[in-house]
Amino acid sequence: EDSTIRPENYITRAETAAIFYRLLDDSVRDSVTNQKNKFTDINESAWYAESVKVLTELDIIKGVTETTFEPNRPITRAEFAAIAARFDFAPYFGEDMFTDISGHWAKDEINSAAQNGWVNGNPDGTYKPNNNITRAEAVTLINNVLHRLPENEDALLADMIRWPDNTEGRWY
Repeated sequence: EDSTIRPENYITRAETAAIFYRLLDDSVRDSVTNQKNKFTDINESAWYAESVKVLTELDIIKGVTETTFEPNRPITRAEFAAIAARFDFAPYFGEDMFTDISGHWAKDEINSAAQNGWVNGNPDGTYKPNNNITRAEAVTLINNVLHRLPENEDALLADMIRWPDNTEGRWY
């Protein structure tokens, strides 16, 4: 509402579902026949209800429990990487690519996403899987998945939206 993108804010589980839902082909969305969400904390009229229903049916997104989704909770880096990896999971058989994911429930998905070049760790070799993902990190991962990687400013669209809080000199 204030024309900002808030790149350093966290992204919610509901927003994440909407992002990945929009990446699906219409034919894939239409193939889902389940008419109701299985999560008790999602109202059928919620703006994200269809996204969650379809992605859950396709086994791309999971609930926090069998019956709860927690749509307004920020999503973690591990959860976001796992969702992306489920679109194109490539098994990884080497050593963990980050020093802090051994034994983590999403280590296979994180390694797969890193192997695909979709996620990067921190300079100290960690991934910090339980940290919440920022909007800037989420967009970076999605752009990596879609190979939207402008090499310089000349590659950007002239009519693209320019957010006032997406300032020059930031890593994103």
